Amino acid sequence: MVGHGLITPDELVTIHKVGLEMDEVRPDLAVAHRVAERAVTQDREERARIKEQKKAEAAERKKRHAEEVAHRRATDIVYLGRGVSRAWPTGGRMLKGFNRTGCPSSRRRPTWPRP
Repeated sequence: MVGHGLITPDELVTIHKVGLEMDEVRPDLAVAHRVAERAVTQDREERARIKEQKKAEAAERKKRHAEEVAHRRATDIVYLGRGVSRAWPTGGRMLKGFNRTGCPSSRRRPTWPRP
């Protein structure tokens, strides 16, 4: 570039000095790569921990729901007979009086149509 007259020798020296200073200031690429890999690894571990926590919470909710359904099926009166269940606005969930009197409970509705 000096030979073609594009820059002077003093400008070439200045360019080289700036390049050396940049080499000193610029972080080593291997160090930057290790730092980036460490950050990615930590993020993946955190995501895996959160995923396991969510799976455990979902399993707990599923277990609790199954227990609630089993309890409802065991104690809920859905059909007592023709004309009896129809009058109940709650669909047969008022069990106190019927459990005390010993009325039978049935979990299945009849297959024939109601009048």
